[in-house]
Amino acid sequence: MLYKERHYFRQPTQVTNRQALGYNYMSVVEAPYGEHWCNLRRISALEIFSSNRLNMFLSIRKDEVKQLIKRLSRSSSLKGKTSTEVGLRPLLTELTFNNIMRMVSGKRYYGDDVTNEEESKQFREIIAEIFANGSISNPVDFLPLLSWLDNGDYEKRLSRLGKRMEAFLQGLIEEHRKKDGLKNTNTMIDHLLSLQETQPEYYTDQIIKGLIQVMLLAGTDTVAITLEWAMSNLLNHPEVLKKARDELDAQVGQQHLIDEHDLPKLEYLQSIISETLRLYPAGPLLIPHMSSSDCIVGGYDVPAGTILLVNAWAIHRDPNLWDEPTSFKP
Repeated sequence: MLYKERHYFRQPTQVTNRQALGYNYMSVVEAPYGEHWCNLRRISALEIFSSNRLNMFLSIRKDEVKQLIKRLSRSSSLKGKTSTEVGLRPLLTELTFNNIMRMVSGKRYYGDDVTNEEESKQFREIIAEIFANGSISNPVDFLPLLSWLDNGDYEKRLSRLGKRMEAFLQGLIEEHRKKDGLKNTNTMIDHLLSLQETQPEYYTDQIIKGLIQVMLLAGTDTVAITLEWAMSNLLNHPEVLKKARDELDAQVGQQHLIDEHDLPKLEYLQSIISETLRLYPAGPLLIPHMSSSDCIVGGYDVPAGTILLVNAWAIHRDPNLWDEPTSFKP
């Protein structure tokens, strides 16, 4: 049903947080369907998320996972205890941010061995504010007559936050453009700047900043949440944990850590991830979209400008589609 009407719902919702943090609807997530959006999709697919580009940063992901394991080992044996309680969410969040930022700029901003303490602190503060404010719904977006209640404070706060983030990312771009004292020049920023030299109309600083911000906001907390739920499911289902461990021993062995090239052999582990995403989707209502023109969805007349929310959480737990929909069954 939605597939048939997909061309009507390519318009993203025009709300305050997307305008302030999405470069005035110009990033790949916020941009309306058209030539600009198609260009951003092409850049993302070919220059950011292609297998070749991602494989170039394999060593970064391996190193970050090893550092996480070391921190978990130290934390679980503090003060001579054989075991202790460890909060996974902050560690997994730091893992995802360090992964992204090392690929983007070659810098670590969380945990041990941060690149620059002052710069790291600034980055962490901006990110914390974005996640604290960017996910808040603004009633004025739906009922403009309520604008007097907030007096524009929310919009001003988001606008200031968006400018701080833009200035920070612009600083990273300028640093890599000058290559002044940088140890690592094999980053996504360097690659995009090299493309900017030959195609300046496509790879503008604005587009580069928008791509980085999308990776930071869409590819960090969502991954950390999913990993945490996966760990919780394994700990609460020891029979699943044992089966996953047996598969690892059979397919990988105990002589070395699991590597990304091992993943195609680990079918049960992939099923665990899929089942975790089914029961606990990081975005249960998916990304809101707005109808660009009048259309019909499920027999209902939908006027232009209507916001569409897809309840993935309900679909994933629909008893008409799944046996025992609330059970964890990889």
